Amino acid sequence: MAVHDYQALSLPILRQILEERLPDFLEFSATLLRTLPNHEA
Repeated sequence: MAVHDYQALSLPILRQILEERLPDFLEFSATLLRTLPNHEA
């Protein structure tokens, strides 16, 4: 969210993103970690 160089973060928008997209990000992260070589879970 802050990567886009916004002057200020909108808390309602940030909350909505986290509530709606956090499961997607967690699934992506888990998949990435499973595919990395030498990763110890």
